[in-house]
Amino acid sequence: LLLTGPSQFGNLQQQSDSQAPYAELPWKRVHLYTFLQLVCLAACWGMRFTGPFALAFPLVIVGFVPLRLMVLPKIFSEFELSKLDAGDSSSSSDSSSGDEFDGGKKMAPIIEDHYTEMT
Repeated sequence: LLLTGPSQFGNLQQQSDSQAPYAELPWKRVHLYTFLQLVCLAACWGMRFTGPFALAFPLVIVGFVPLRLMVLPKIFSEFELSKLDAGDSSSSSDSSSGDEFDGGKKMAPIIEDHYTEMT
């Protein structure tokens, strides 16, 4: 959507069949969020060119946490962040609570089976 003109992707705000959580937001806000994501990606990718400082890559990743918790709420409202951070609507409709984290309930049987096979 960042490189596509608004006339080509239509106005999701007026389409009733649109399930995109960001459809309620102005496109400039969506583009700003996407641009910030690309800047973070460039920071991660750029670490490989820093020679011995490339070992600090995990610190860059950890630095994204305060960015999300302290900086982004100053740029975007809580409503905008809730829509921009929302997962894909098709994946969240599978669970009854709407929460994608299941506490490891789906993985527990797989891990148990693998552990019994090893012993």
